[in-house]
This record gives sequence, C-alpha cells and structure tokens, in this order.
Amino acid sequence: EPFMHSIPVEEFCNDKKFKMFPINFIYINKKLHQIFIEDFNNNINHLENLKKFFNNPTEIYEAVDNKGLSYYHWDLKTKHIFLVIKQDENFKIQNIEIVSNKFPELMERYNENLEE
Repeated sequence: EPFMHSIPVEEFCNDKKFKMFPINFIYINKKLHQIFIEDFNNNINHLENLKKFFNNPTEIYEAVDNKGLSYYHWDLKTKHIFLVIKQDENFKIQNIEIVSNKFPELMERYNENLEE
C-alpha cells in the first residue's frame, strides 16, 4: 500500500530561495518510488538545477513567449524525471516529479486491488 510523507523543504535545505513548498515522498512496500514538488515560488530555476544533476532533458516542449505549459522529461536508467512549468505574466507554477521505473506498474496494481 502506498504511503505518502511530506516534509517542508526548509527542513533539509539551507538555501534561502528554497522555502514554502513541501516535498512529497511516496513509498510502496517500504521503498521510495516517487518524489513530487509543486512550487509556486518564482525565485528558483528548477530547470537549471535539474540540468546540473541530470544533464539535458531527453524531451523538451517549451511554451512560446513564456506563456502556457513547458515540459521537460529525463528518461534515465532507473527513473524518470518530469518538470512541468505553467506560467503567464501573473504567475508561475513548477511541478517536479521523480519516479522509479516501477512506480506506474505498482500504482496500477494497487488501484486494481482497490476495485476488487
């Protein structure tokens, strides 16, 4: 059964720019399979941070004139990383998701068991 645990970013990051958003961890069978962040703070360039750790994304779709949705995907050996940025002139929301390759299958099995 999936278990979610949320921790405020301030609890483990000393960088003052990283504040006011939780980091959600989902465990299945006591193993971490998903990390999810929803950041409404416009001060952080998550794309550049992810590129430093994981190089350039495998797939890219960028919004025109920084309006609408931008999508970045890293297809790595044991995990997938997604960055989705929704923005216009008044707001910006950045969603980051890091999932194991097994996460979709495990969630599907869990949901099937719920239906039975």
